Amino acid sequence: MQFEKYENLERQQKELIKSYEVENLKLQEQNEQLNQALSQGELGIREQVEHWKSQYYEMERQHADLQSELEKEKALWEGKFEFLEKQKEQAKKDNEDALRQFQQTVDQL
Repeated sequence: MQFEKYENLERQQKELIKSYEVENLKLQEQNEQLNQALSQGELGIREQVEHWKSQYYEMERQHADLQSELEKEKALWEGKFEFLEKQKEQAKKDNEDALRQFQQTVDQL
């Protein structure tokens, strides 16, 4: 009887050890799968970060180009405006001189 109990306990122990080993293998496999998924997720995130960084730098470059173009255009239009203002003032002076000369000519007649 004692011997049967002992054999029964040994058998149960072996079954438990076997089930623990199977469970351990399953957990190791799941751990490996999770590590792979995590690595792939990190890789995907790194790729996204690099993508957004390149997008950001490209937009910064475009912004700088547009800002430079704006400054050039602004300087050009300011120069044109100053030129036209000078032309306007010169035309006023020429007109005043012409009116003065006309008035003098009329007065002399």
